[in-house]
Amino acid sequence: IIPADARLVESSNLVVAERYYDPDTGKIAYRREEKSSEKIIDFDGGYDTYANIVYAASMVVSGKGRAIVIMTGEDTKLSGTGTAESSLSAPIKPP
Repeated sequence: IIPADARLVESSNLVVAERYYDPDTGKIAYRREEKSSEKIIDFDGGYDTYANIVYAASMVVSGKGRAIVIMTGEDTKLSGTGTAESSLSAPIKPP
């Protein structure tokens, strides 16, 4: 489990199951994402739109990587969703 939001500086075939808040269902869900330290896409949507970012509470499905922590605790993307803490403590079952 990834403990903090972080920027990848090295990666090798890295796939993560990202845990995120789905506003349509009001629940925590997962999506699989291929991540790469070399995929830097410049969007205007903030740090969470970059392909080289991994997020707290996500799980590594395959591959490996090294990253620099950019957000922790209540400052992470997932914590900023405004979801109830009890929703976030649900059992982890990636896709």
